[in-house]
Amino acid sequence: MLDSATPPRLKNALKHLSRKYLPLEQASGTIKRFSDINISYVPTMSAESVNLDLLFDADEYWRSGHCPWTFFAYPTTLAGAHGLPPDQDACRLLGAVQARGIDVGIWVNGISDNTTYFACKKDDIQRLNEVLEELENTDSFGMGFCAKRSEALFAILEHGT
Repeated sequence: MLDSATPPRLKNALKHLSRKYLPLEQASGTIKRFSDINISYVPTMSAESVNLDLLFDADEYWRSGHCPWTFFAYPTTLAGAHGLPPDQDACRLLGAVQARGIDVGIWVNGISDNTTYFACKKDDIQRLNEVLEELENTDSFGMGFCAKRSEALFAILEHGT
């Protein structure tokens, strides 16, 4: 899982968390240990899951007077290539949302420092909610995937150093 491209800070966090339980037992349902998360710095994950050419520029959308609607968050310091999270399942979710025709973007530090978001445009909010409900009601992602996985990714920073 770890290779020479994995940042040293993340390596330390992974080593520490792989032996410890995260404080998410109550809030996260089935995610009890860090090892339950399919997290990796695999360079090809973005090419397999996410169509990078289809991502809209969330910063430009913001500057044009519109607020991107966020639905997934993770620490910017953990982001890999193209700003994607180090989590194959989260990338798979982003790809699944794209495949259903929702225009999505990756918004770096849009609302909070050191926080990167998956976001959609205002006109897609209702369809996005329907798509997320559909995806989270499958065995592929599970109920509350976005919230639980975001919490778990932020827990890496809290417990990693």
